[in-house]
Amino acid sequence: MEKQNTKSESIFSPSIQLLRNTFAIIKEASGNLLLNVFFIICLTFILFFFFGAIFYLGMNFNIIQNNYLFTFRFAWQAFFYIATFILGVMAQILIIKSLFDTKAKFITILSSLKVYFANFLCLSILINLIFLVCSLPLYAGILLLALNNLILGVTSIILAIALNIIVSVCLLFSSYILIEKNQSCISAIKESYKLASKNFWQIIVRLFFLCVGLIIIFNIFTLISFWLPNIGAALSILLLIPVILFVFAYLFILYRNLKY
Repeated sequence: MEKQNTKSESIFSPSIQLLRNTFAIIKEASGNLLLNVFFIICLTFILFFFFGAIFYLGMNFNIIQNNYLFTFRFAWQAFFYIATFILGVMAQILIIKSLFDTKAKFITILSSLKVYFANFLCLSILINLIFLVCSLPLYAGILLLALNNLILGVTSIILAIALNIIVSVCLLFSSYILIEKNQSCISAIKESYKLASKNFWQIIVRLFFLCVGLIIIFNIFTLISFWLPNIGAALSILLLIPVILFVFAYLFILYRNLKY
């Protein structure tokens, strides 16, 4: 019985230590992380107000002729997507830089956007393109299922899921490597692949525990939205912020453990 307990402790102890270190780094970098959240929220409000005002003026004051309404909506959606994508890139840079430099002043963290933005933007675009290619079997599988080709359809979907899992693990640390070493996006991806390939199953196990925890949390958020229909959605979005910070910190500690 004691041997079984010792064995179970040895299995779960790395995950428990990973969680402890994650909360420790969040606590250590909490000042800059909170300022980052406030800064990004402010930019988000400005972004939504600006694009909302443009859409409202264009649709309600006959500024746009009827012949160009479709073009206007398409251009508005495209620019809004690009702006939110850039905002997401900025948020990732600030969060990851805060985890690496926990003692730095916020103005120093903010100035790092100039250093990393171009390479990080290229990395984000490249990663999205890679996942798009890896998801092509999924779309093919859905089409095959619609054509009543069950075997090929299911096979294509399974292939897409497997590809996305493998690629996710291989690219997992590329953003951290880029920030830590100020490398190009290609170099960061190559180094992330090398690190992940050496520790593939260990990463899978750690990500499995993370995903289980996230599923539980998101189910709780769903219940909150159901129980509190008036404020549940807003409260869930607010609670989502620390969850996002936790995921970044968790992956940061995992990267640091595997590398060092």
